[in-house]
Amino acid sequence: MTPVDAVAAYLDGVAAEATDRPRARAAGYLAEALRRSPDAEPPTMLFLEQRVAAHLEGDPDTAAEIVYEVGSIMVELRDRFPHLPHTLLTAG
Repeated sequence: MTPVDAVAAYLDGVAAEATDRPRARAAGYLAEALRRSPDAEPPTMLFLEQRVAAHLEGDPDTAAEIVYEVGSIMVELRDRFPHLPHTLLTAG
């Protein structure tokens, strides 16, 4: 298992065990982003932005919570996987 696969699997677990929907969605979106090809279009950050934007019209509070959870999970990943390249999720 590659480091990227390990992190994506961890994120799948976070999504499955999350007690609130925004955290589950944030973890799922991050796992999906990690599994994409590095040269996939749209770039990673735009991909995540589009996923969150899908919630803006119907439920802006949930969109804001997802953004918060993405940041929280990113900090968690940095602590849990110190070998993870900092640019892995932010490239593009």
